[in-house]
Amino acid sequence: MNIKSKIKQLIIQSLSDSNITIDTPVIEISTNNRPDINADFATNICMKYASFANMKPIELAELLKEKLDKSTLFVDVIISNPGFINFKVSNELLIEYAMPFKNSTYKPSFESKILNIHYEYVSANPTGDLHIGHARNAVVGDSAIRSLEYIGHNVTKEYWINDYGNQIKTLAESVYYYYSKEAGIENNFEKESIGYHGIEIKELAKKLFEEHQMEFIKDTESESIDSIADISIEHFFNQIKELLEVTLSVTKFDRYVSERKYFEDGTTEDLLKELESKKATYEKDGALWIKTEQEGDDKDRVLRKSDGSTTYMVGDITYHRDKFKGNFDLIIDLWGKDHHGYENRVKAAMSLLGFESEKMEVDFISMVQIYEAGKKMKMSKRAGTSLRIKDMLELMDADLLRWFLLSKSREQNLDIDVEEASKKDSSNPYFYVQYAVARAHQLMNKYQLENKIEDITEFKYIGASEKERDLMIKIAKWSEVVMNTANARDGYIVVNYLRELAAAFHSFYNDSKIIEAEYKIASEQILLVKAFVNVASVALNTIGIKPMEKM
Repeated sequence: MNIKSKIKQLIIQSLSDSNITIDTPVIEISTNNRPDINADFATNICMKYASFANMKPIELAELLKEKLDKSTLFVDVIISNPGFINFKVSNELLIEYAMPFKNSTYKPSFESKILNIHYEYVSANPTGDLHIGHARNAVVGDSAIRSLEYIGHNVTKEYWINDYGNQIKTLAESVYYYYSKEAGIENNFEKESIGYHGIEIKELAKKLFEEHQMEFIKDTESESIDSIADISIEHFFNQIKELLEVTLSVTKFDRYVSERKYFEDGTTEDLLKELESKKATYEKDGALWIKTEQEGDDKDRVLRKSDGSTTYMVGDITYHRDKFKGNFDLIIDLWGKDHHGYENRVKAAMSLLGFESEKMEVDFISMVQIYEAGKKMKMSKRAGTSLRIKDMLELMDADLLRWFLLSKSREQNLDIDVEEASKKDSSNPYFYVQYAVARAHQLMNKYQLENKIEDITEFKYIGASEKERDLMIKIAKWSEVVMNTANARDGYIVVNYLRELAAAFHSFYNDSKIIEAEYKIASEQILLVKAFVNVASVALNTIGIKPMEKM
């Protein structure tokens, strides 16, 4: 429970004591932003529900105030037009929810059902280096998983390897095209017909020739291309794993699932037979169709074309069938925003297979555009001018990149200005937050050199100033923030919180003279600083960023 939840409980009790019945009232508690009212929180409940009591909002507010005034949780309950109730909470309540964080091992409890969750994200084709769009998927997904696990859920993290189909054929042809040139062998391709021309394709072709010489030149060109496919997939997939799990500090995946394996071991054929046995398919114009329209899709879809080749839906349905067989409470996919229409057809297929498609939720993520010197940097992978994650990491370190990839809600388009993001001053929110953490560490180190801090359990002095109160409110807010982050699966909420938390600390720091204060007061203030450091560190870790002790 958090402070807002406690206030909600008191309001519900006050409604009951006033004989006002509202079925499952939705009570919103917001931070008070009115400087003319000396309060911490506010609610608009009286405007929403005054009609239930046949009262005007201001009358209902006065009635509830009579009940709420009796609580020791509030220093003051203030009514403002047209019926807001404003709360100034007691120092004791702030201390109860903020100061346990002085212990680095403290973790708040959460009133939520523990779920077994399957989470799939990134899933980039192993056809070259990852670009900046993949990085946003990775960081958003990883931050969502960290918050879900923090509040207690069990998350299975999975990577769907798109290693089957035309893009893999195109990869092998592209590598072969440049490999044969390295070998001085004529090939039958026009450069314009080759799908991938990125620098990583040329580098791989050169490496293959240097290490294997003519090994991949077979009797026929098609045999040569086939022989080069596996090693190309393995090369790029290993690079993807290294970049994600090491360089970008993405939490290690529990499982990597190969689409190609499904086709090679007959699993996809088994799926088609199962759909047929459930009368979920039919033949038309020589093709095999699935009846997704009857389950909410806008039309039926082709599974197998008239030429005998399968569509990409076959692999995706097979994979999602595996997910639903896994006995998960919730199945989450993180997809690009351009896949919005695809959600209904996959859910429809799951319903046709007899699964509860409601267990599946799809989160969508928007584009990233990078600017340097006022110009948008190109991102065309096929033209060989994609902005790779490797390129970005030459311009900024991984933690800084993670921060800015989370600097807007995932469904919003994101523009990152490299010059602005790299500024090392207070105008850069990343350094503003890290400077607050480093500043706090410096203060704790200095005080501990001169004094011994006791493990105080009964606080008497902190909360005397508004700056201290504000910092405690922000610290206590963490449990609410991480719960909201887990529910929304969007690390942007944590980024926003860290900016607020850092601002409260800087304001407290500039207002306080801790080193010069009387010992007992200073000791409590230092423990408040320690609580700030611990919360900031946990919050940063939840978005995969290391806190800085020095700057």
